[in-house]
Amino acid sequence: MPINKLDMQNNEIRFKGQNIYLGIDVHKKNWQVSVSADMPIKRDEFHMTSNNVEGLLSHLQAKYPGATYYSAYESGFCGFSSHRRLIEAGIRNIVVNAADVPTTQKASVTKTDAVDAKKLSEALKNGMLNGIHVPTEEEEGVKNLQRKRDDYVKKLGGTKSQIKHFLHRNGIDFESEFREGAHWTSSFIQWLKELDLSTHLKLTLEGYLEDYEYLKRQAAKFEGYLRTYMRENRMDDLEKIASVPGIGIITSMTFLSEIGDFSRFNNQRAFASYIGLSPTCHDSGEKKNTGEITFRSNRRLRTSLIESAWVAVKEDDSLRADFLAYKRRMDSCNAIVRIARKLANRILHVMKERDVYVIKEADGGERVKNTFPITRKKTDALSLPQQTANEQISGESNNREGAAPRQPKEI
Repeated sequence: MPINKLDMQNNEIRFKGQNIYLGIDVHKKNWQVSVSADMPIKRDEFHMTSNNVEGLLSHLQAKYPGATYYSAYESGFCGFSSHRRLIEAGIRNIVVNAADVPTTQKASVTKTDAVDAKKLSEALKNGMLNGIHVPTEEEEGVKNLQRKRDDYVKKLGGTKSQIKHFLHRNGIDFESEFREGAHWTSSFIQWLKELDLSTHLKLTLEGYLEDYEYLKRQAAKFEGYLRTYMRENRMDDLEKIASVPGIGIITSMTFLSEIGDFSRFNNQRAFASYIGLSPTCHDSGEKKNTGEITFRSNRRLRTSLIESAWVAVKEDDSLRADFLAYKRRMDSCNAIVRIARKLANRILHVMKERDVYVIKEADGGERVKNTFPITRKKTDALSLPQQTANEQISGESNNREGAAPRQPKEI
């Protein structure tokens, strides 16, 4: 029913200075919107075309002129593009973690788009939602570069496994020719190409090797993009994170890409919680139980940090002593998570204090880690000393980058 001018004037008087809360259940083709307000209003729930922010704003201005508009939607496949469009239109939007939206048992067993949208609008109205961090477009772009590089490295590791399985299946003994550390060298690849095989096996192996060489080139190319960006924009931050024991160039770039702005973390607990190194707690009365590390995490950061912790206990005397002390009362996997938590604290410290990390020796002395020299190369990448196993682009290590770390049960 069209709204006439008199109704609009009355609405403007009624809603001027009021807050209108929108819960948006986002999908690929359509949005389900539910409207709530501090004052009683008629039920207002409707479907609309996905990302039609102009149409949504027109609807709000027609029905609730003069009001201040707030909205929320759950993070998911649409990322932050919808958030930016809503903000540009003057709608004060937040993006929330779906697990943080309060619900009832009834709503959980009668889940519909309308129910989800209403939960969001009511929770927003009652001040029960906290938005997650929204990166800038540049930060999001760098994160995409990092994750694309990681995708290539993971696929590269899978292709290597396929080639080894192919050799084992067909009775080709390569382990006597090349020791473990010599796999995937140029000599090993040349040896594979020169194997005397039947026509069908030769074609199959050539296909695997083509995949291997393509993925290796792509991984190196995207790593070069990242290194160039970091050198030109965040070199100071990169050197600070890399000064922490066990942390190399790839892990440093991963932290800078995934986190962006470290100032959003007020304390070490919040930082560890974001990474996924906080334990679950179950307290009731006098009983206090600490369980497994929380399932909520940034998987890439937690994986990188746990792998780095294994290196750190070899480089840092104090961390080695802590690790050995933890092992007296728990297994190695649980102990290394505690070391990873200490590394997380050190990373946040150097980023907050804007200074490199000083390593304390067992004899009471102090030293600063020999950070990498930065030079321009023809490959448009940073020239670095040999990094730890999980820092290699090819993933040639016992802890291949992209492989899941040994996950502890408790900390």
